[in-house]
Amino acid sequence: MGRSLGKLVLTALGITFLIMRIVFPPHYGYSFVKRFQEPLRSNIPDLSRFKGSNAVNPEFRILICVMSPFWASWRRQIVRNAYRRFPQHLPVDVVFVEGNLALPNKNADRIKTMQHTVIEWENSTYNDILHLDCDENMNKGKTYEFLKKVGRELGHKYTHLLKTDDDAFINIPGISPFDSSDGTALVEVIREHQHEKHLYWGTSYRDVSEVTWGRVGTGNRTELWGSGYVMSWDVVEWIATSDIPPQNLHGLPEDWEVFAWLMEGGLDDNYVLNRTAFSEYPHPEFAYKEYELWNDVHPFDRWIIVTHPLKYDWMFVETAEYYLGLDWK
Repeated sequence: MGRSLGKLVLTALGITFLIMRIVFPPHYGYSFVKRFQEPLRSNIPDLSRFKGSNAVNPEFRILICVMSPFWASWRRQIVRNAYRRFPQHLPVDVVFVEGNLALPNKNADRIKTMQHTVIEWENSTYNDILHLDCDENMNKGKTYEFLKKVGRELGHKYTHLLKTDDDAFINIPGISPFDSSDGTALVEVIREHQHEKHLYWGTSYRDVSEVTWGRVGTGNRTELWGSGYVMSWDVVEWIATSDIPPQNLHGLPEDWEVFAWLMEGGLDDNYVLNRTAFSEYPHPEFAYKEYELWNDVHPFDRWIIVTHPLKYDWMFVETAEYYLGLDWK
């Protein structure tokens, strides 16, 4: 009787174990956490597939890097869908840059695992997430880590870089050959400067009196805002390899620090200010709450290259619909 009972218990345990393996596979337990204690297998997307023979000019290509934290996946999808509706032959690639989530004391390994898993899912589908092995932040070194990575790893693919945010819309297309009477956009503006060294193109405060951080450089120049600025690749590579940036990683704002690095390194001799190419959303009074206006407010127009900030999804979509509807042929 005892022996039969023992066999019955063992059989029941075996069946229970089998059911547990089916309902709760191993990746729900310890092995799931252990798997991602290693670095991401790929924390920079394979952009080689974008560099096709149909590019307008294979010697001129812009990498647009959109600062987008991990948790803003809904906005990334809106931005991604919009930019992918532009003509595919443009010499531009778009990637989203994100850092690590801040980890609490409890379940830190599982949260890190979750983020890495989702990044791999997203990259396997869209191949456009550039992950940085640093904490997600605005003014504590993320900009440097991002510029260091792309400057060291992607210089053979690109001639220029544009840094922007996921609440800015970039009017990407251009006309070839360039005809200013027909309009312009990012590609053509930068194409005009494509052979220039030390290029630093963007906008800034409308007046030095507006500077809130007290950071004004020579000639009353202030930092170029994160809403969108372009650097030629020689500048990006210098930032990635120079000893100057690591000594001043943090700043308020970080984009001022970028300009401070260039001033200290003597690379600030080609500072192109194009304030009229930037605009707020044309109807800021429709916002749910009033916010401070840093750019001038212009109506939608093909001459506007960067519209920022677009704090609400409907602002971004409305802006994108206007520029996607333009005829650039």
